Amino acid sequence: MNDPAHPAPALLYSKVALPPAFTRPDASGRRIGGDLRIGDLTGDGQADLLVYNALGGIKPCFLGAFSLAGEPLWAMGDRDLTALDADSLGRLATIAPDRPGPVAICDIDQDGQQEVLCFLVDPHVKRTSKWNLADVHIAILNGRTGAVKRCTAPEELTRCNAYADGEMHIANYVHQRLVIANFSGHDQPRDFVVKLGSDILAFNDQLEPDVFRFLDFAPFIGPVDPAATQQHLGSLERLCAELIEPSGPQFKFLHFWYTHGGYGLGGIPHPPDLRQLVAAQGAAGGEAEILKDRLRALGYLD
Repeated sequence: MNDPAHPAPALLYSKVALPPAFTRPDASGRRIGGDLRIGDLTGDGQADLLVYNALGGIKPCFLGAFSLAGEPLWAMGDRDLTALDADSLGRLATIAPDRPGPVAICDIDQDGQQEVLCFLVDPHVKRTSKWNLADVHIAILNGRTGAVKRCTAPEELTRCNAYADGEMHIANYVHQRLVIANFSGHDQPRDFVVKLGSDILAFNDQLEPDVFRFLDFAPFIGPVDPAATQQHLGSLERLCAELIEPSGPQFKFLHFWYTHGGYGLGGIPHPPDLRQLVAAQGAAGGEAEILKDRLRALGYLD
């Protein structure tokens, strides 16, 4: 039996060496890889590994896939990419990501083979800023070969940046994880979401975007009703009406910007807050009380 006061030592299962072509030396001469993802890229039932680097630590520009035996499977991009830094007099280099970034492995189109979902900076970029996505594409790669299956740069993506009301909010921008979801009602998930500053973008397997604002989320999104088969992210603007008369699949808000304090609140427009939204329902008679009861049951009001 496990004793929390005296945990058992970790057991080393194996060591997997990164292919030398997927590493680079740092200033001290150590070989550095990057952030890792795990998935069955070849379809042989065995886990494979994917390492990626990012320009300036933010914008992915190199991906390399390899087996548990350390054998390279494929690589794409430029691990030596540099560009003029639009925010300083220096240059941005390709390094390990500053935070877990926008790269995921999933059979997003349900063809029986894993794909790699990722952001990719324009390989021809000469000058760029870490703090906007003006030169970034979103791509779906063939997991077996690395070939590009779909790639696009919608305006909803390229307009995203680290600023809110003219002020930079780095912590609000750099956690660009791709979260697999099922918003389209398919038998298996074929959508994904990503938080980029004060915007949350949702994409389907065709890379068609939708935008949600002023909502923060954790990597586990589920319906209020366990029997519900679909999940839905909504915006604050639609919260009141949707709670009173649900128009579709039930949804769950995990937490709002308003619960974040200094981490996520800075620079995000405050009104309307929940109390203002509830008060606005007063003209609808008893609906305001119904809404209050539901918000209390969900834990959003005392």
